[in-house]
Parts: sequence; C-alpha cells; structure tokens
Amino acid sequence: MRDGATLALIRETGSIRVKARWEVQITAREFLEAAVIRSRPLGVLTNTLEAGFQSIARRIPLGVVGIITQWNSPFILGITRDRKQDHVF
Repeated sequence: MRDGATLALIRETGSIRVKARWEVQITAREFLEAAVIRSRPLGVLTNTLEAGFQSIARRIPLGVVGIITQWNSPFILGITRDRKQDHVF
C-alpha cells in the first residue's frame, strides 16, 4: 500500500518521491498513535492529604476551537483532522 500511496501523492499533488514517501510514513505513524489513544489513562492520579482516598485530574472539553495548520502534508491532514482537535481539549 505504501508504494501505491506514494505514487498517488506524486501523481495527484506533484510531490517529489522523497517527500511523498515521508508523507506516507508520517501518516502511518499517526495511524499507530491513534490506535493507542483508547488505551491511555482517562486522567492523572494526584496525591491527597487524606489516607485511603485518591484524587483524579481529568481534562474536560469546554467548547469548540478552530485549527490553523500548514498545507505541506495534505495526505496526513485529510486523515487526522479529528484527532488533532482532540489534542486541544
């Protein structure tokens, strides 16, 4: 698949082969990282002053944000758009 994606990027965007290979590799890494997100802890355990109790700190989304990003890797932007928004929250 990587060779096919590389050739498609060369054909569709006019990328040179080295840049197209880099773009496919970085997108594959994003897929692997996205697969691990669900196994991350939902929060961080913090110390408490009372014995027998635990405290957990969580990030909770407060609203909608806009993302301004570069267009030097269109392949990765099309695949990871929603994931990038998750990091903001």
